[in-house]
Amino acid sequence: MSEEILKGIELFFKLLNILICSIYLWNSIIYLKNGSKSIHYYFYLIYYFFFVIPIIILIFVPTYQYKIFWRANEAMADPLSNIIYCMFSIFFSMIIIHSSYNSSVVVPEALTYNRFVINACTFVIIFVFVLTIAINGLEILTAGYGAHYTSGLFTVSEPLIGCGIICYLVLIGYSKYISKIRILLLTLIILTFFSFVGKRYIIAETLVLCVYILSITGQLNNRKFIHYIILTVLGILSLGIVYGIVIKKNFTGIIDYLSVDFSRQYTLVYQFYCKRIGRPISNFQFDAIIYLFTCFVPRRIWPQKPYSFVNQLTFSLVSDSPPEFRNMGWATTCSIFSDLFDSLSYLGLIIGIVLFIQLLNKANSIYKPHFKIWLTYLCIKLITVQLSSSIIQIVVSLILFTFFDILGKNRSR
Repeated sequence: MSEEILKGIELFFKLLNILICSIYLWNSIIYLKNGSKSIHYYFYLIYYFFFVIPIIILIFVPTYQYKIFWRANEAMADPLSNIIYCMFSIFFSMIIIHSSYNSSVVVPEALTYNRFVINACTFVIIFVFVLTIAINGLEILTAGYGAHYTSGLFTVSEPLIGCGIICYLVLIGYSKYISKIRILLLTLIILTFFSFVGKRYIIAETLVLCVYILSITGQLNNRKFIHYIILTVLGILSLGIVYGIVIKKNFTGIIDYLSVDFSRQYTLVYQFYCKRIGRPISNFQFDAIIYLFTCFVPRRIWPQKPYSFVNQLTFSLVSDSPPEFRNMGWATTCSIFSDLFDSLSYLGLIIGIVLFIQLLNKANSIYKPHFKIWLTYLCIKLITVQLSSSIIQIVVSLILFTFFDILGKNRSR
């Protein structure tokens, strides 16, 4: 088949992908505006932004080139890899929306209330704040935004702060039962967490999730939710541009942010391409899954423990060398589909789709806000940020919520 015909088929699938996914996006917005609280629709808004918007951008800017991840350019120019991606995107969108129709959704009025969880979350946020200051000294409060990230002069545990942020999201869900003074003080602490870490994605995901949670728990009506989420996304994009110019001295445009920072397209297309031509990305086939189950094992005990898949993926994207056993020290971003595909090929994509549907259905049917919020957080993390970067806080917070859920006596609102 000639290159011109393949390019034509590729364009057809891209346009078909945009059309079908946009119909499902409109469908999700309509259901949300009409009062639905199905997590599927909230999730789909995020999915569309990270998996479909990048296709639209690159159709209008077909000459776009990836600078840092330069090996992605070869893959993005391959019609077959893009066709595979479009087929996957269409199928996943179809499964998300159609599975929502038969999913049982608990209305906000039926959610239960747990004082033990509220107090435990408050304690964790304060504990993380005090511990971070105790380790670094009061100087960290005046060191400026991102001092840990940009200078490395301060010790900041991202998993620890991640636990604090998850607890804050739970308190947002319970904010009807918390004094405004407490919420204000804890919000100020969370803002200092943003300053400590200095990473845009943490701010972005927290802002989006706060709006989501206020809507899911019935504290924000759905029409206002749509307006707020649009304003939040526009604010995040603006913040990203300002951050790039002021903090990183990087004068790249919004296309760079949508095609790299807010895209999960190019990493999957690159993986499909490497699979097709037989180019290995990870050192060993099951490195990605092994790391997820062994990330808690210290490397000093197991020196040859695999590095996270995103670390190996990044090395492949920026180097001509075959896979190496070493820490990159920085990484691009990918979804759980990348981990599963690297270890299990196309079967991994099917397993990932089944996993998401089960998690979304469970999030819909659960009566306890802390678990509903935790599951929503998990689903969005799995689709937007590699699990290896947040698995510790996800597991620790689940243990915390489970313990205090058992300890406390739930009572109906």
